[in-house]
Amino acid sequence: MLGHLSAALGSIRRMVAPSHEPRPEPTIERDSDHTRDRVDSILRPLDVVVDLPAEREFRLERSFRRAWHRRIDEVRQSGTAPEHLAHWLAVDPAVVDVGEIGTQYAATDDDGLLGVWPSRAAFLADLTAAPLLVDRSPGWCALEADQQETALTALRTLLESCPNCEGTIAESSPSAASAESSTEQTVVHCGRCGSELARTPIEGPTRSTDGHLPSSVGNARHSSWS
Repeated sequence: MLGHLSAALGSIRRMVAPSHEPRPEPTIERDSDHTRDRVDSILRPLDVVVDLPAEREFRLERSFRRAWHRRIDEVRQSGTAPEHLAHWLAVDPAVVDVGEIGTQYAATDDDGLLGVWPSRAAFLADLTAAPLLVDRSPGWCALEADQQETALTALRTLLESCPNCEGTIAESSPSAASAESSTEQTVVHCGRCGSELARTPIEGPTRSTDGHLPSSVGNARHSSWS
């Protein structure tokens, strides 16, 4: 199925042992202007996060969290992610390929790139969150593509387990500022399979070194999840 993707397919991530200690429910801190602006103006009106003003944090709303984890489990166990993607983007599922290209995870069809994510875990998270947001939040389809991408990226940081392997979500030490970002960022990743879900603070869409957007279908060939 992945025959025409580049030879970089199948790159191996370093495996680390998962932590056995209970992990607190994930939150988004609202200390930075970047995160506060995006969570306040995009996520909260969608009714998918709970505002905890005393702690300056946000958490997933419980019914949305349960529905999202259930949808992730269904898609991962059924192996039907390409078919779900084809349905949402109204393309022929027979020509949809998904797989790793270098350090990213990409979806393509016969006409080219459909979208790029930092990992399969991030792909599964967005693929399953978008339909729930369409059903739950009337304002979702009115968002611009970059706003949808920012919302999906922020939501990934609130997952309790990895969409790829169900490992525990962790954060790495802050990364050095790069050519794509002038801000020091922390990587949110799976402690078991190493899959990157997002980087915080979330700065919005930026171009990766190969010219592709690093996450979400919204800003690739198709304009939005709707």
